[in-house]
Amino acid sequence: VLLDVGRRFESRMRSSMTARGSSHIRILAALLAACLGVAACDKVADVEVRSLGKMEPDFPALDLRGDPGPDTPKRIISLVPSCTEFLFALGLGDRVVGVDRWSDFPKATEALPKLADLNGVNKEAILDLRPDIVFLFEHHRDSSRLLETAGIKTLILKTEAFDDVFPAALTIAQALGVPERGRLLSERMRQEVEDVRNRTRSLRKVRTLV
Repeated sequence: VLLDVGRRFESRMRSSMTARGSSHIRILAALLAACLGVAACDKVADVEVRSLGKMEPDFPALDLRGDPGPDTPKRIISLVPSCTEFLFALGLGDRVVGVDRWSDFPKATEALPKLADLNGVNKEAILDLRPDIVFLFEHHRDSSRLLETAGIKTLILKTEAFDDVFPAALTIAQALGVPERGRLLSERMRQEVEDVRNRTRSLRKVRTLV
């Protein structure tokens, strides 16, 4: 549950970066409450909370200037939804050549080949795309070994809990040769989470039932 909540919460944070000025927060407070230990379910109700004021935190812009560098992989596959969003946030979305079924943000992911779902990983399709690196979940370890045998670099990401999101951003950025961008992104997310915590601290926690 926390993994799914974390992914949806991260997606909402990504949206908030480009859509500030909202005087209401939908779902965000409920997701944060869930991550802090309040009972959560797979589908959180769309609950509107009272106005929390204008959402315009004074966060520095993520600096994406300059070439990522010659060591940055040119063809990237992400089978982890949160990783897919990180790649676009890091300014590397144009290098993503395939994703999993649940990578649906940003909109550019809709046109990309879907290479993993509940039935498993489509290793043949991945080989056809000739990726430089593939990001996978822990439960994809068998697929990772097979891809490595075929000469494709893979990286298993730990994303079991909400707090795993922040080091994951650093790990991904380091693997792609843009560590400074990863540091800035991780700091930005921590700031935004703390901002939401402060703005929702006095609200009644929303309980949900599976």
